[in-house]
Amino acid sequence: MIATLGDVWRRDILGDPPIGSATLAHLHVPKTAGTSMHHWLEKRLGRRRVFWHDKENNPDIDVIMAERGVEYFRRFAVIGGHIAFTDQSVCALPGPKIFSAVFRRPVEQVVSHFEYVSRRPQHGQHTGGTLEDALSRDTAFLRESTNIQCRFATGSTNAVDALKVIEENPFILGCFDYLPQFIDCVASTLNIPRRGLPRRNVQGPNYFEKHYTPRVAEIIKEITQEDEVIYQRVRKERLICTVHPGADPPRSVSS
Repeated sequence: MIATLGDVWRRDILGDPPIGSATLAHLHVPKTAGTSMHHWLEKRLGRRRVFWHDKENNPDIDVIMAERGVEYFRRFAVIGGHIAFTDQSVCALPGPKIFSAVFRRPVEQVVSHFEYVSRRPQHGQHTGGTLEDALSRDTAFLRESTNIQCRFATGSTNAVDALKVIEENPFILGCFDYLPQFIDCVASTLNIPRRGLPRRNVQGPNYFEKHYTPRVAEIIKEITQEDEVIYQRVRKERLICTVHPGADPPRSVSS
């Protein structure tokens, strides 16, 4: 039996967790409360136990893994950020993993992400035009937005395969509409206090109306059909959790 994440947290004063301990890998799909999650986890666990990948502002998981090796990451109870299920760095993480992610209504996720990108000219997906324009031609933003939630959280481009990944791996999948249930499950898994999530990196008022048009809605519906299936499933259930106490060690992503 593997050590629980709560065991890892309680052993903080004793040094790095043992080899058999599971790590929570939070796959932060853009604009799904990941920044709030990051601050909540750091407050509950301490910065020494949380590694959050941030390619723009550092730390960059790929750079640090190349410099210090994969064993360096055994010290963290949580590893998260804009990392995807099939990223090489995630696959290389040592020891068993428990995955977590949040799905949001696709049209809200895409519009919110565009608002974020549009205010950052240095961003690789910035177009300088409208959302409708960015979705109407072959742009980096269009490619990134196409079923982004399925790809990020499971590495799959269709809902059937995405659900299979969720069902076959220890996974905590939350719904943006029911974040308290997701936080409760993560807190229980980590054995930390179940307190409310702080609001961080939220958009200003009326941003949705600024970008939304009937054509935008039509395109987003077309390019996020698989995301919509998973979103509706987790929204109906409010939470999908395949983590079972005392279960066999999680299967490695690379297996």
